[in-house]
Amino acid sequence: MNCHDIRTALLAGETSQAIYDHITGCLDCRRWEPNTVSVHKSLASQSMWAEPPAGLEDSIVAAIMHSTETADAPPAVASSAEHWWEGRRMVAILGAVAAVTILLVGIFASQRGTEPDWSVALVGTDGAPGAVATVVGFNATSGDTRVIIETDGLDMAPEGFVYQLWFSKENGDVSAGTFVDASRVELSVGINRSEFPAVWVGLQPVGSDSASDAEALLVSAADKTLGDS
Repeated sequence: MNCHDIRTALLAGETSQAIYDHITGCLDCRRWEPNTVSVHKSLASQSMWAEPPAGLEDSIVAAIMHSTETADAPPAVASSAEHWWEGRRMVAILGAVAAVTILLVGIFASQRGTEPDWSVALVGTDGAPGAVATVVGFNATSGDTRVIIETDGLDMAPEGFVYQLWFSKENGDVSAGTFVDASRVELSVGINRSEFPAVWVGLQPVGSDSASDAEALLVSAADKTLGDS
């Protein structure tokens, strides 16, 4: 399942081990999960769609008629209750609609055919012979880079381990995030790609945030050629 599938499933209220495994390894979907689940619960709430109490209309009319006769009198209780009830439902509905709109915009934006700003082909090391991957990036004006990695020939990460996408240069390494299912993952990293020549995927223990703990499984074809020479 990719990020689009996961977010659609969460919005529909679905739960499964596959969804849990994806969210565990995908930072973006972990950020989406609370709002998406909240939207589903709001839309499923019976109180949002409940009809007003019987006789409420007559009470409101009576209250309005009474208020025209006694302009200085405080608002009728029934009228206040109606305003509260309508306001509560409208706030809930508008909030849910806004959240759904944001979710759908994000999903469709991730699916549109925007050309990436850069791409890197990765090949498997001795730790993952035959595996290949493509990493593409979409540079954002905010400084963050949206990254999509698609792999072939790389199984799910073993229990207790995660894959991690690294960007490296001579004096430092930056992680774009961890994942368990490497088939297709969307990540975000706050770097300028041109400053980090090396892009690679490592396997490391859960909870480790150091590149030195990672076993390099996928590296760029150029890096592998240099290492084999």
